[in-house]
Amino acid sequence: KGTTEVRPEATRISFECPQCKKEIILPQFGRKLRSPLVCDDPLCGGRGYFKVLKVDLVDSRIISVQEPPEEITGSEQPSHLPIHLTDDIVSPRETKKVLPGNRVKLTGILRKIPAISRSGMQLTKYDLYIDANFVEAIEREFEEIDLTPEDETEIKKLAKDAHIYEKLISSIAPSIYGYPEIKEAILLQLFGGVPKTQPDGTKIRGNIHLFLIGDPAVGKSQLLRYVSNLAPKGRFVSGKKASGAGLTAAVIRDEVTGGFILEAGAMILSNGNVSKPTQKVARTKANIPTLIDRAIIPGLQGGPHNHTTAAIAACLAEAMKPEFKDYAKQIVANAKALADSLLAEDLELVTGGTDNHLLIVDLTKTGISGKEASRVLDEVGITVNKNTVPFDTRSPFDPSGIRLGTPALTSRGFKEKEMALIGQLIARTIKNIKDDSVKNEVKKSVRELTDKYPLYPGLKYS
Repeated sequence: KGTTEVRPEATRISFECPQCKKEIILPQFGRKLRSPLVCDDPLCGGRGYFKVLKVDLVDSRIISVQEPPEEITGSEQPSHLPIHLTDDIVSPRETKKVLPGNRVKLTGILRKIPAISRSGMQLTKYDLYIDANFVEAIEREFEEIDLTPEDETEIKKLAKDAHIYEKLISSIAPSIYGYPEIKEAILLQLFGGVPKTQPDGTKIRGNIHLFLIGDPAVGKSQLLRYVSNLAPKGRFVSGKKASGAGLTAAVIRDEVTGGFILEAGAMILSNGNVSKPTQKVARTKANIPTLIDRAIIPGLQGGPHNHTTAAIAACLAEAMKPEFKDYAKQIVANAKALADSLLAEDLELVTGGTDNHLLIVDLTKTGISGKEASRVLDEVGITVNKNTVPFDTRSPFDPSGIRLGTPALTSRGFKEKEMALIGQLIARTIKNIKDDSVKNEVKKSVRELTDKYPLYPGLKYS
């Protein structure tokens, strides 16, 4: 699961008595240094500072082992245990056996040591660890596999096969029919890539990552299980076993010992009743799945809604067409034409113009509120929104500005000429907000525009 660096560790330390100068040898074990409190010579019994004369050191490291994830049942967390390795077990050759992810078989002595709090106090609890004296690797790396002469002959024969690539693909989980593209991707991941260095110095790793998704019961797990059994150090995990404690977990610092621990989340530990988000339930541990579902978008559980997915697909399909790019350009061109027309009518724009599809008109100097302007423009057939402006002194419910946009008019076929006319009609209405004759004339002009550019062919207004 994890390893520390190889560090020197004291096994025996020789101390000198401050009074009789006798050498006292103490073996060292545990995490704290042991030093004499009193001279072991009954004729001396000296106390004080015992000077260190000699230290016997050996290489040492701590590894953490964990039970295989596939052996975990239910929602339990995997057990793990520190292993103390010393001397020849931490040699470069032996170190390869205890790389994270390897499977090993350990022989040693189970020992206990007092747990120490962050303040240095000894706790009533004890920590367990194994003082190992032998490590055996259960799984071997590729380079450690011994090939027989027959194996070498068969490999060379396959290397000359013109269809070796197709044969390798079909050899991935042969009991599962089809999925040639997926099996090809898995094959490439098994072999790995070649690290590359770009001309600008950028380095690309040779590791290949594979993201496999699909409907239930289509063979995803069987494909991955096959690969995990084939590849050295391969592991198959899914669902709650994706991490040691499950898919929802948090690493926190223990308040007592000061170490980091993995804390399982509510969904992992609840292991209770099936979620029923449409029903009100008691606030108990067994009902945590239901309580969470009812708290997050109540009534909308169960995955994406089909009409939403269909709408997104339709929008993406439209955005991929060349006509959509022309449409987007026309929206901006129409917005600029509308902005120029309003500025020419002495109306003030918040940004002095526009580079996108929106405009905000500041009506402060006209003495008319955005709410009133929106209402009157709606009477003549022009729909706008009331909107606040920077440093607005009016209420957000009755602000000093109006907001205009051009996408809807562009969809109807309006171009720059029509947008200039609309700007003039807006300005004329605002300047003559109480003149019914002017408003009737504007309404007539708006009707002529909508008749010329209907929402769809054949549309008639009553």
